[in-house]
Amino acid sequence: MVDQDRSLAARAQAGDLRAFETLVERHRRRIYSLAYRMTCTHEDADDIMQETFVRAYCNLRRFDPARPFANWLYTIAANLCLDRQRRAKRERRVAWEDVEGGRLEPAASGVAGPDRVTENDELREQIEEAIARLPERQRAALVLFEVEDLKITEVAGLMSCSEGAVKSTLHRARRRLRDELRDYVGERSGT
Repeated sequence: MVDQDRSLAARAQAGDLRAFETLVERHRRRIYSLAYRMTCTHEDADDIMQETFVRAYCNLRRFDPARPFANWLYTIAANLCLDRQRRAKRERRVAWEDVEGGRLEPAASGVAGPDRVTENDELREQIEEAIARLPERQRAALVLFEVEDLKITEVAGLMSCSEGAVKSTLHRARRRLRDELRDYVGERSGT
């Protein structure tokens, strides 16, 4: 996929609009997913996804073909998310506690019975809500590292902080999630 992206990006840099459209289709869902998990709203995720591809297209000449195209897109999207969070914090237009979490995509593995599906949906919803309640830096670090599978160095670069700060932020985020989900998990297991 990386080699195909590289080829498509080179063609897009040379002016091939169809090649860029193919790149958009290949990465649209993952960029939306990243944006949604970082912003917790479908509207913001849609806006960020669109803005990511607009910026990518306008800045194609700056893309370094030695780098994976997907990483370049993630960097653009993550920076847009972080900018939006900073702007929202300054404007104080939305309190994070009031943001209603959406649904993660269901796991692609196997078919489960109705009880198991309901239980998984409930757990997924609890996790999403707990993530949405995390402070924005903790949520951003957690989503970028755990969900988007970026390396600590990449997360540090996107968040403009040291690797140690990212590790510390991840530790606090995980601890807070564990504390918030402790009661729910205890109820489910009957303890």
